[in-house]
Amino acid sequence: MPVASSLSYRLDSVRSQREDPKLPLSVSVSYPQLRSVGSTDAVPANISGFNREVARFVQSLITEIDSVAKENAATEVGVGAGLQVAFKPYTLTDKLVGVNLTVTQDGIGPRSITWINTFFYDLKRGKKLAARDVFRLSPAFKKTVAAALQKNGTGSECEPDASTLDFDNFCVAGNAVYFFLGDVQVGHACPTRQLQIPLAALQPYVVNQTLIQAAK
Repeated sequence: MPVASSLSYRLDSVRSQREDPKLPLSVSVSYPQLRSVGSTDAVPANISGFNREVARFVQSLITEIDSVAKENAATEVGVGAGLQVAFKPYTLTDKLVGVNLTVTQDGIGPRSITWINTFFYDLKRGKKLAARDVFRLSPAFKKTVAAALQKNGTGSECEPDASTLDFDNFCVAGNAVYFFLGDVQVGHACPTRQLQIPLAALQPYVVNQTLIQAAK
């Protein structure tokens, strides 16, 4: 994970934990928030934009699991609900932040569901980046990603193909591009994992070299 020697912000973790044995319900979340340190090229409003978007996402998960727990308690005796959220930073520069959040939900379906949501955020523009902001998503690009999937695959049903991969669940960090996979993305009960591709392999499809440089 590339980290500038003197960032104009710091990355804090906000934690919340709650148990309600009557429903039953268990909530344990940890998510990132940025705090300004001195002067910064990213105006406070843009830092606040990242914080607001991440917090809104996590709060929506909490609201959903609260509703699920109450519904389960009313209709299915003994069926509880649970939510866990954890995060890992990949890119921390004065212009870009790349963090993925791993979400595990219990009680929503017949089994536990684990999936990933990645925030690759442009602090200068105050925008969560999509893959098309960085790469040309041409057939050749998808073919290159598909080849990387095959090299990293195990031949099981847990391996997706590039035609269904969520390319927006990604970030660029240093000299690598990461795509993040969970069982929701794959469609089976599969472990979350990351697909790491050397940036050089995807360089021919880069449409915004400035963003690539900002991730280093």
